[in-house]
Parts: sequence; structure tokens; C-alpha cells
Amino acid sequence: MDPLTRAPEDGGPAADPAQNAPAPELRPAIEGRDILIIPFVAFAMTVLAAAIWRFFPLDFLSALDRALLPHLIAAVLYIITLVTWGAILLGRRIPLARAGLCKTRPRWALITLALWTGFILVFAGLNLWLNAEGVELIEEQNRQVLGDGNILLTLLVLGLLAPIAEEIYFRGVLFAWLRTKIGVFAAAFLTSAFFAAVHTNYMVGDGAATALALAQIGTLGFICAMLYQKSGSLLPAIFFHMTNNFIVTVATASAL
Repeated sequence: MDPLTRAPEDGGPAADPAQNAPAPELRPAIEGRDILIIPFVAFAMTVLAAAIWRFFPLDFLSALDRALLPHLIAAVLYIITLVTWGAILLGRRIPLARAGLCKTRPRWALITLALWTGFILVFAGLNLWLNAEGVELIEEQNRQVLGDGNILLTLLVLGLLAPIAEEIYFRGVLFAWLRTKIGVFAAAFLTSAFFAAVHTNYMVGDGAATALALAQIGTLGFICAMLYQKSGSLLPAIFFHMTNNFIVTVATASAL
């Protein structure tokens, strides 16, 4: 028996119960109310910003191409989401690592790239399998998302802000909380379905084109949830999402 834990009659010091007691559970980084607080504040502040701009228009915003407005609104929404999330962590004194933004092993970069390659090949093949009308609908939707605006702004919003903000909320907040209530796979499925549902701009028409677009988004969400679950970090999920959005945006822009 270890001399530090053996009983007094063995001649060693008595074991300290405090040393062998399990460590107290840390306060969860995510609480159920955060699921509502973050989007409520983000949408409310975005609407407020739009109202202020409507009644007190700024000259430099008025001069912008209207094609850029959806991206500007999305940028404001994503930034406020990140600020709200950061304020919650700061208020509870929760380090970023506990909230999912922690380092992970380099091999997860290779795993993420391999998963994305398989993901894009599967859905590219399914896109080609669709009839010509379905492919045209998807291409038209891509042009509408990209718009006639500045490609750099589009990349900033869709390729950088969207992956970070969406992964932090859908995986770092919603999935992280739900998995403690209904289990990992059920939480991954539900959050992925919700993730697809809120991307209504991908509803490009009836039939196979819409179903495929939503299935692709839902699958992306499920893969990101599993990456977070297995790696213990949001970084692989953000990297996967960012790689997808960046390459798809560049490919769409080059085809216009």
C-alpha cells in the first residue's frame, strides 16, 4: 500500500479525505438561457442598428451598392453574436478553453481536410446527378448569395465571420448544451436540422434541388458537431466550415 494512503495502524499517516475526494464540478460554460439570450441580443441590436441607419442615414452607407447591404447586415449580426457570447464568458469568468476555443492536436487539421474533401466530392456528384433545371436553380441561388458586390466583403462575411459565429453558437452553445440533455447523436442531429432550417436562402426551389441544398447544409452541421465532440475543440469545426465557405465562394465568383 502507498505510504501516503495506508491506514494509521500500518504506521503511515492517515489518508486525507480531501485529497481523495472527487474535484467539484465546474460551473457549466453553457447554460440553457444562453440559447435564447445570444440570438435575441444579436437580432435586437441588428434591428436597432438598421432602424438608426434608416432614420439617421450615414453618408458613406448611403453611397454603398445595395447589393452589399445583405452582407453588411449579416456582418453586424455575426459581430454582435460574438460580442454577446464574449460578454457572457467574461461575466462568468469562463476561459475561452472551457468554452471550446482551445488548442488541439495537429492531426485534426488533416482529419478536417480529409472530411471536407469527401464531403464536397459526395455533394458535387449529387449536384451533377440532378437534372439541368436543378443545377441551374442552385447556380442561380449561388449568384444571389454572392451578389454583385465586393468579393472581398463577401469573403469576409461568408468565409470568416459566418464560420466563427455560427460554429460558436450552433456547436459551442446549442449543441454543447443539448448533448448534456439528450445525448451526443440526438443533439448533433437536432442542431444540424435547425442549422439547415435557418439557412432559408438555400431554398432554391421545389424538389430535389432544395432537398439537396438543405441536406448539404445539415450534413455540414453534423460533421462540425462530431468534430467538436471528438476533438474537444471548436477549432476543427470552424476550420471545416471556413474551408467550405471560402472555397465555394471563390468558385462561385470565378464562375460568374
